[in-house]
Amino acid sequence: MTERPRMNVEDWANAAGLLAVGFLLGLATNAALPLFGTDFWYVVILIPVLFGGVILLAWLTDSLVNRVFVALSGKGIEPARIPKTTTRKPLARLLSLPLPDETERIPSTAGPAAPNAAFRIQARPC
Repeated sequence: MTERPRMNVEDWANAAGLLAVGFLLGLATNAALPLFGTDFWYVVILIPVLFGGVILLAWLTDSLVNRVFVALSGKGIEPARIPKTTTRKPLARLLSLPLPDETERIPSTAGPAAPNAAFRIQARPC
């Protein structure tokens, strides 16, 4: 006999959700039972029938939209395109300021250019 798989977080969340739905259904049933003895007994029958009709209408509308979309496009719903993976640049490079080339120095009129002369930064098209 094989061993059962352990429960993970999704299983616990699903169980909690089912417990909450069961609790709410129990409350609704408990509130609806006294109505059977009154003149409002038809409400107990009418509410679930209307709820089921809304669910059926939503399901039929969804299937109709899917059929019309397939008929109009001819291909149906295509999966999303997977973009090309690119390597990420290091964070230091992304946050750094651009450094100008030696050819972009502003000409100085005060004599020979010092090593720390001002630079002119020009935008270049990529």
